[in-house]
Amino acid sequence: MKILWFTDVHCSNNASNIDNIHLNETIALFAQIRQYVLDNVVDAIVFGGDMFNDSTKIGTKVLTVLSEMISSLAICAPVFILTGNHDTIEDAVKETIEVEDNGYFKFARSNLLSPFFKYENVTGIDKPVAIKQNDGTILYFIPYISVPTSHIKNLLVKNKKNNNKILFGHFDLEDMNYSKIANLTDTVSSKFLNENFDLSFIGHIHEPMEFGNTIVTGSSRNMDFRSLSKNKYFYIIDTIEKTYEKIVNENTCIYQICTGANELLEFIQNNTADDLSKTKILYRYKELKEIKEVLTLKKYFKSINFEKPVSDQNKKTLIDVKNSINREKYELINKDNIQKYMLEFIDDKNEHDEFLSVFKMIME
Repeated sequence: MKILWFTDVHCSNNASNIDNIHLNETIALFAQIRQYVLDNVVDAIVFGGDMFNDSTKIGTKVLTVLSEMISSLAICAPVFILTGNHDTIEDAVKETIEVEDNGYFKFARSNLLSPFFKYENVTGIDKPVAIKQNDGTILYFIPYISVPTSHIKNLLVKNKKNNNKILFGHFDLEDMNYSKIANLTDTVSSKFLNENFDLSFIGHIHEPMEFGNTIVTGSSRNMDFRSLSKNKYFYIIDTIEKTYEKIVNENTCIYQICTGANELLEFIQNNTADDLSKTKILYRYKELKEIKEVLTLKKYFKSINFEKPVSDQNKKTLIDVKNSINREKYELINKDNIQKYMLEFIDDKNEHDEFLSVFKMIME
């Protein structure tokens, strides 16, 4: 069985502008994937989550375009769509609260991908599930969810046969060990995955890396200057041979930060004209004359932005000013000052006494 996997496109909707670059890149990526499926044998397509970037600001134009792209893929092959953390909004009123088999609470969430789940040949994955394929392979789908390891263990208990096991997930890996992971119960160990699955393909983390048979594929396109990789990919997985290959996304931008002319020159020398034309440069300058010189090279790049770095001394000054403001704020705002300030707005003597009485109770 051949499976095409891609993940984390983070399509944005800047002021409902249909021409925004992120939407255009997403359209181009879907077109490249569709053409690949038409030209090659692909039995299924799996999207690993985070179709959207900001789930609170998605308009009808973007939803319409994505709807057309997903339906066009579903005509070519069965499509499985995992729900990512950027695809849902936690309901303000959690009227539906379930206690799952493992004892953990499941809070109600609004899923922006749910309209796509109704399409023919599209399977929406908003809870962990294992699906056995015709060739005997069992595909494990783990969307963004609390305590994923517990859910995976539950699925493994229910599927004890010695079939090929391939996992697709959207979660943090314990191996990453970075500060943004606040709750280790919501991570999964690659050691655990390698012991239980032939291959695991993980979204959610944007830079590609490998931990044995656990492949963090990275996002399918670059989004901003935090993107470290030049190339981004979609993957073709052979479930019988237990192998995979990477296909370069031909349409993503390259983001490059250069400090000084030497770094910019080195980047130009080490890249093709085609790569340079897709590159957005953030140039960090010391003197204004550098801007004029660098702008003469603008025609070779997609764009050039300029930034003057803040020196360590200036950073220290800014921190000192901020700390000073905070000290003054807390010196000004104390119970005596608040009381005096509030009393200025109370003319009635009875209200005056009542306020003092209530205020005293609160402050005590």
